Amino acid sequence: MPLRLIAGAALILACAGPARAGPEHEVLRFTGRAPQSEALAGADYRIVDETFQVHTPRRYAPRRAARYGVLVWCSPGDTGALPPGWRRVCDRARLLAIGADRAGNERPLAERVGLAIDAAHNLLLRCPGLDRERVYVVGFSGGGNVACRAAFHAPTLFRGLVALAGSLSHHDLPVPGRPGSFWRGGIPDPGPERLRLLRERTVHVHLAGERDPRALAQARAVVRALRADGFRRAHLLVVPGLGHALPPTERLRRAISLLDRKAPSPQAESHRPGPEGPNPESNR
Repeated sequence: MPLRLIAGAALILACAGPARAGPEHEVLRFTGRAPQSEALAGADYRIVDETFQVHTPRRYAPRRAARYGVLVWCSPGDTGALPPGWRRVCDRARLLAIGADRAGNERPLAERVGLAIDAAHNLLLRCPGLDRERVYVVGFSGGGNVACRAAFHAPTLFRGLVALAGSLSHHDLPVPGRPGSFWRGGIPDPGPERLRLLRERTVHVHLAGERDPRALAQARAVVRALRADGFRRAHLLVVPGLGHALPPTERLRRAISLLDRKAPSPQAESHRPGPEGPNPESNR
């Protein structure tokens, strides 16, 4: 059977009716790349050589597709499968989840960003009717960097971003307590039109652990910079006692609820940091 037919048949199964039996993730292939992905400098790969892990909530059915969105998972490792416990979170949040295999920290960043964009693009094409206002990209550590880059590169595709212990900015940011030192902006200048879309459309959630000082300092600096730039939907979440690790699932649910709410964050208009950082609600 030709590859295009194999990929299409697999995707039909992935978007089929409720309560189906089968593996917790399905391995799929695609045959086309997203325009935003193809435009990325350095993202040179053949999409037909890539595999993607897809989780479909058990209650999903095509006739109810409009109730469901998409979560693109950017892992620092080599599997696109969701971390333990996340499938239940996606099921409750009505999100189909997809992640690229072989897209971990060893792979060039531009290719990882392209694969995240391709994942969302192809799932939306193959599962018609999904809610395009609920297309989110989530990543941990190096995968958080990927998620930040993907959201900034494709603001018409992604409506929300969650960076877990891996925040990037489009500005150089001063390092607290080290005068003259900066974290270099890891996101290329998006230009005025993308910046406008990002301010208007995208919810930015940056999460870090209380015991992960570098990631926490970067997340705080990034959120401050976003708010100073007029991003009214920039949130900081701080997890007490957490080091450089994935957060508890209830914190992921909290982050997704912020994406779904699409409301301005506290103090987003004043840009004044509170006693616990830019967002006084961040530890709740």
